[in-house]
Amino acid sequence: MDVTETETGFAIRVDAPGIDEKDLEVRAAPRSLCITGKRPESSDQKEGTTIYSERRSKHIFRVLQLPAETDLDTVHATVSDGLVEIKLLKVGLSKKVLLAKAATV
Repeated sequence: MDVTETETGFAIRVDAPGIDEKDLEVRAAPRSLCITGKRPESSDQKEGTTIYSERRSKHIFRVLQLPAETDLDTVHATVSDGLVEIKLLKVGLSKKVLLAKAATV
């Protein structure tokens, strides 16, 4: 997981290989973010006994505490090729950012 903070918000990137968008849930709270998902278990069975397998995990669960309150109306999440990207704006800044962009046009 990579978390980047800017003056206006946060950008989070999480690897979720093999998890379909329909099996992924992103829940945002004012100061936290929860990402859950499940991946179908692979039925590839090879000869021998598996001693350890980390990639066979069927679930991912990540909770992130954020250092500033975020605007829950501006959460944006995308999933592409096993990468989840989430963008959140800090509280009170979303209107300022939109006004600033409108003023420069």
